Amino acid sequence: MKKVINVILRIIVFPLVLGIIWISYTYHAFKNAVCFLLYGGEWITYAKKDRETIQDIYLKLKENGKCQ
Repeated sequence: MKKVINVILRIIVFPLVLGIIWISYTYHAFKNAVCFLLYGGEWITYAKKDRETIQDIYLKLKENGKCQ
């Protein structure tokens, strides 16, 4: 009997959990879309404190003779 009650409670709570998951994925999708528009294909590498692009890092390495 206890197992049946647990299953019924899970079925009742399922829409709420599904809604929370849906909102979370939708938020992250919009956030990634905005970052893609702002930073191009490099949006994955950015944090708010990191503003240098891969091109800037490449040029610094090239100046130091680390990149041929």
